[in-house]
Amino acid sequence: MATGELTWSDVTYELHGLTREDGPPDIAGAINSYHEDDRPKVQQAVTEAIETAEARSGAGRLLNVSTGNYSDVEFEIYPVFDNGGELIWIAGVIRLVPT
Repeated sequence: MATGELTWSDVTYELHGLTREDGPPDIAGAINSYHEDDRPKVQQAVTEAIETAEARSGAGRLLNVSTGNYSDVEFEIYPVFDNGGELIWIAGVIRLVPT
């Protein structure tokens, strides 16, 4: 986790309007892909998941960079720790909210 490197599914790239060739951003870039009004609650969910070692969820507006449009999404964040209690990675899920 120390690298901040992200691994995304094809659907996550699609929701962001990116391709695998673009590569995923780091964690800060991923948070910045949310509407500016939603970024604090996304950042808070990530921080709380790490600090409490418990999953967090929320909702926000995610920017698709290829269209310039925002989509309503729900997210879940799951911190994963090794046997010594060290954070080794964060699993996340993003779902498009049907309109």
